Order: sequence, then C-alpha cells, then structure tokens
Amino acid sequence: MRVETALLSDQVYAQLRQRILAGEFAPGERLVESELARRMGISQAPVRDGLRKLTESGLTRYEPRRGTFVEGISAKDAADAYHVRVALEPLAARELLTHVDEVVLGELQGVADAMLAAAKEGDLAGVLEQDIAFHRIVWWRSQNELLPKVWPMVEKIWPLLEARVRNSADQSKPLYYRDLEEVALTHQPLVNALKDGSANTPDLFLEHVTQVWSKVENLGQ
Repeated sequence: MRVETALLSDQVYAQLRQRILAGEFAPGERLVESELARRMGISQAPVRDGLRKLTESGLTRYEPRRGTFVEGISAKDAADAYHVRVALEPLAARELLTHVDEVVLGELQGVADAMLAAAKEGDLAGVLEQDIAFHRIVWWRSQNELLPKVWPMVEKIWPLLEARVRNSADQSKPLYYRDLEEVALTHQPLVNALKDGSANTPDLFLEHVTQVWSKVENLGQ
C-alpha cells in the first residue's frame, strides 16, 4: 500500500479512516506509526499527522507513552446516541418542514445523489460522509438554535457505531446495511417528503432512525 502526491497526511487519514470503518482494524488495536509508514512507503511525519487527525475525529485515541489506538463504542453509548436521535431528529424534521425551500432541498438532493454514487462505487467512507452530511443539514437547517449544539456529539459517535457494526461482519447475524446502496436509497423518501410538505415527514425520519437502530441492536443479541 503506497501513498502518492502532495497531501500525504490527508491521504493517510483517508486510507486509515476507510480501513477502520471497514472493520479492518478492531477497537482497541494499536496503530503503530513506524509500521504504517513502512507499509505505505512514506516517512513517519505524514503518518503521525494522519493519526492525529483520526484522533481529532474521534476514531482513535492517543495515550501518552503507549501510542494511538482504534477507539470503540460501548453498547450503552450506542444506545444513548440512538435515544438522542429518536427524540431530536423528528423535531428537526418538523421544524425544517415549516420553512424548507429549494435551496435546502437542493442540498439534500445533492447529498442523496452523492451518497448513491459512492454506494455504487463501493465507497464505504464516502457513503458514511454523505449520510452524516444529510442529517447534519436537517439538524442545522431546522432553525432551532439548540439542535446544532447537540449535533456534534451525535456526529462524533456515528463513525464509531459504523466501525462497531463492521467489526461484527463475521458474526452469523445479518450486517446492518451490508448493501451500501440500501443505505443511500433510504434517504430519497425523506427528501421527497420534505419536498411535498408531507405532515408525515417527522414520522418518516423517526422510522428511518428506528430501522437503523433495530439492525444495530440485533448485533449485540
């Protein structure tokens, strides 16, 4: 595995992020800077920067004198994040529905399209980025001043949850959204509901969150 071109640290970050999300590195696994640099065929400096970015994003944690480790998420943290989304995402959708315009709809449709394109390419990290972006728009565009303040906590846990799910891929139970296109396609009805001004929109968002959680929750049973 070699990294090319100028922004090496960004490429290191992107590659390692993709591998963590894909479940190639298990929670608690140490990421050794020198070993990663050797495998990528680059110096340790961009690897160090890439690992720092992973820690800033919440996917890894740095322990002084021990190194960088892949972060995990407990079942309780996953459940807590779900309960926050169940309570607040329908609220965000309800408030957005009162003033949604062509600009916001265009943003959401663009993200949904990009998500589907990434899914067709098998780009897990790309799908996750667009998935997060889609729901971020809903929360931030709701015009509720408190929701954007809560959102960063939800967003930070999201990739950890995805990694937890992917690390369950070798279990006998079905993987949460094994088909990436399935993930992408679940968002189009949400865009359509907002576009149509459907009073059922908050319920659709609640159902969307609940369906995801039902798949995740089953992994721990």
